[in-house]
Amino acid sequence: FDETHACASAATRAFLCTCCVQTPHPEPFRMTVTFDVKPNLRVNQDRKASGGIQISHDLGNDVTLKIRASDNTVRGGLKTDDLHVDFVREGHFELNYDIGNNAPTVVLHTSAGIKSKTL
Repeated sequence: FDETHACASAATRAFLCTCCVQTPHPEPFRMTVTFDVKPNLRVNQDRKASGGIQISHDLGNDVTLKIRASDNTVRGGLKTDDLHVDFVREGHFELNYDIGNNAPTVVLHTSAGIKSKTL
C-alpha cells in the first residue's frame, strides 16, 4: 500500500498501487555534448601579450556555434569587452554578435553563375 493513495477507495488503491509497481520508471534522458576549445596567445610589436579562447560546438548540417573571448573579458572583473558569439553555416552565412559593442553582423556567402563562370 502506497501512502500517496490513502484518500482513494480500497479498489482504487489496489489498482493504483498495482500500476505503480508494474509500470517501470523511464530512464533519465542522457546526452553527450562536445565542445572544441582553442586557447590563443598574441604578442604585439611592443611585446605585450594577450590571450583568449574560442569555444565551438558543432550543431550538425555544417552549422557551428562559436563563443570567443579575450583576456579583456575577465581582466579587472567580468565584462563583455571582446566577447563574441558566432553562428556559422559553412558556405552559406555567418551571424556574428560583438556583445561588448552591441554590434551584430550578418555575412551571406552567395555566388551567381554567368555562362560557365561562377562569381
